[in-house]
Amino acid sequence: MVVAQTSELSRFGCFVQTTKPYPKGTRVHIEMAETGTTFVASGVVAYVTTEGMGVVFSIIETDSQAILENWLSRTPRRSTRFSVGATAEVRDLGSWSEQVLITRNLSAGGCFVRTASPFPQGTRIQVRITHRGEEFKAIGR
Repeated sequence: MVVAQTSELSRFGCFVQTTKPYPKGTRVHIEMAETGTTFVASGVVAYVTTEGMGVVFSIIETDSQAILENWLSRTPRRSTRFSVGATAEVRDLGSWSEQVLITRNLSAGGCFVRTASPFPQGTRIQVRITHRGEEFKAIGR
């Protein structure tokens, strides 16, 4: 068990700040508490850094989903997010390895792409998003 601070909380996961992260691929049970409410989810460690581990949520019960949405609604976004199911081709510019995935959240500042094996944090990528016959390309991290 790890008791730690979390950051980068989103509908899809969070970052757990710890000096002893679990290995990538480890299944985890997450409980986060704030002002009398507790969010509970199952997830998988998606990546590990020297500061901790990124966890992708896999199962969130309805009650916990409502708690999470309430917490997230209090955090203003820099850009409006749009929920869309579009194909995203993501290419690592350092190795040219490529993944074809689905993106669901798009904004002027970026997008979220769910993957079982994410590139390491900070990896320079090229993303090509296709939706309804339209295409968008960008370089990012």
